[in-house]
Amino acid sequence: MCEVAVHLFSRAAGLHCGNFNDPYDAFNYMYHYLLQAAKVVDHRLHVNNKRRADETEAEDQEQYLIHYEPLIIEKWALHLLTADKNRTIISTEPIARINVEDAGCEICCDPGTREEHTEQGNIPTTDMYQCSVCNRTYLWSCLKQLQCYKEEDRSNMDAQSDWSCPACHDLSLDDKEARSHASHHELLKVTWSPTWEPKELLHSWASFRQMIQIHETKQIAPVPPLDEGLDNLERQGFCTSINHSRWKSTQGKEIRRSKACFDMQPTNPHVDITPTGHYEVWFRTVDLVRLKDDIAQNRSPMKNATQKASLPNLYEARAACIYKPDGKCIGMMTPERLHLLRENFHEAQKNGLHRDMSSPVQYLASEIAGLSSRLQSTPQNP
Repeated sequence: MCEVAVHLFSRAAGLHCGNFNDPYDAFNYMYHYLLQAAKVVDHRLHVNNKRRADETEAEDQEQYLIHYEPLIIEKWALHLLTADKNRTIISTEPIARINVEDAGCEICCDPGTREEHTEQGNIPTTDMYQCSVCNRTYLWSCLKQLQCYKEEDRSNMDAQSDWSCPACHDLSLDDKEARSHASHHELLKVTWSPTWEPKELLHSWASFRQMIQIHETKQIAPVPPLDEGLDNLERQGFCTSINHSRWKSTQGKEIRRSKACFDMQPTNPHVDITPTGHYEVWFRTVDLVRLKDDIAQNRSPMKNATQKASLPNLYEARAACIYKPDGKCIGMMTPERLHLLRENFHEAQKNGLHRDMSSPVQYLASEIAGLSSRLQSTPQNP
């Protein structure tokens, strides 16, 4: 008997034996071939104020909020998801192993072919074998590497319509029936809420890289206004229907006047975000105005009646946007200045200077927000 009978659950055994200290790493080790990004929901600069014991400095990180495709996992692996505080399970659905499409190899986890394509068309050769008893799948190269078979045995395997893996081959009929029945109750189709993932993964994760490209393309493409199909009065909130107890929103939906809630604070739709409940610093691509010389020096751009007015120029730039807990952008700075402030902040923290402050220092994002507010409230000399 070869090593497959032992290796079948080597991934589970390795996890339970403590080879991984982090559930995130353990889960990705098992399912990194099958994890597929469905879309990118958002993008941010994560300011890391917490350090691990082996870190000398906490580094900021560009992250993307990823929505995943449903994933099929072993039932015993569900605790890896629930143990990860960054993942919130939305749904779990039992699924029979025989109904799984593109199942991965039980030895190496890879669902893809290891052999070259045939000359006819682009059809991959059949090097993935499915056990007729337990319905698990194995790559030929892995079976051969574990010395379960030799190359001359492959023709016999191809001729068998009811091939059974080495782990099931010597079982009695009753044991085979029990294992076949168990294979219908060993898997779950799982969905979970979107999670923030570091940008560095795009170099090793193809679907992540593809979704980032789609997301960034959408950010650049012009988006038509939501109220484009409404007339002037409807844009102002008047409903032309007989029912005067309702307003129309800019999304074209009617809302009851008694349930309408108005935000009296100024809102900038280009940079404001959904409230997060705490201070944030995000990298964003924003539209800025560059004043021309005659406007910047407070001179009239009109010199005679025939001359056209000189208008400011609009341009795009990368900026670090500073947000209050209510999602309002209260200021911007260049990414270079943000990194300079971060370095000085952590240097002061490392040297113990924060302990002597009269008001307790919270974290970098809140300190930058306070600095921005103080600068804006200070009168500027002409």
